[in-house]
Amino acid sequence: MKWVEKIETETGIPVSAGHEKSEKFIILDSSNTPSGKLARCPFSLHIKDGKTYDGVCVPVSISDLSDKDLIRKLEKLTPDDVLKNLKRYKKLL
Repeated sequence: MKWVEKIETETGIPVSAGHEKSEKFIILDSSNTPSGKLARCPFSLHIKDGKTYDGVCVPVSISDLSDKDLIRKLEKLTPDDVLKNLKRYKKLL
């Protein structure tokens, strides 16, 4: 709960602990359940098939969470974008 309170206080965005998705909250899930329940490791790729990746995982800052276009920006991210901005992401680790 300390992380819920910290993120909620710093961002002003409602945060909840649990595992059920909600459009009204950022959900912090600390469970060890499979598929879709765990955060991916920073700088990992999500692989669609043997030749195609369809996602790049990067760390985000507390202020990034307030960006209304964050999801759109993350969906457009490529491995090359990550490499070009590696210093920025490194600061967030």
